[in-house]
This record gives sequence, structure tokens and C-alpha cells, in this order.
Amino acid sequence: MSSCCLCDNRQLAKQLQHMTFCQSSDKGYVRCEVMITVHVCDTCGMQTVEEGTDKIMDEAFVREYRNKARLPRQKSAHRVR
Repeated sequence: MSSCCLCDNRQLAKQLQHMTFCQSSDKGYVRCEVMITVHVCDTCGMQTVEEGTDKIMDEAFVREYRNKARLPRQKSAHRVR
């Protein structure tokens, strides 16, 4: 990324940020955590994720989805009498 897409400033700081997200699946919501690279404009504060972030997020989802598939389903705390 060479300049800010909002104000055209060329001073962008590169930061590593922690991101948590949930994605719906056939096994319910899958919670994922990733570290992504973000470019932050020094002038306006606009944040833009680095190219390839979608691949990092997709890989995190697949990993957590597979982990969820291996775990036994939790039983409901409420009993019907």
C-alpha cells in the first residue's frame, strides 16, 4: 500500500493487530482469533488491512471449525421434565 485511500497521505504506519471474529457454520457460530497486518494513516487514521488478510481469516475459520467438529457437543443445562 503506497498511500491512504481516503486522504492520499503517503505516511502509513504498519501495525500488527489482534482480531476476534465469529462466523456462522452448520455447527453453530465458530469463534476465531487472528493476528493481521493493518496500515494506519498518520493523517486521518484510516485503517486498511493488508492484502491476503482474507486468506488468514479463512484458514483460522477452517482450523477452528475442525476443532469444533472434534469436540463432543455440550448438553443443555436445562432439563425438560
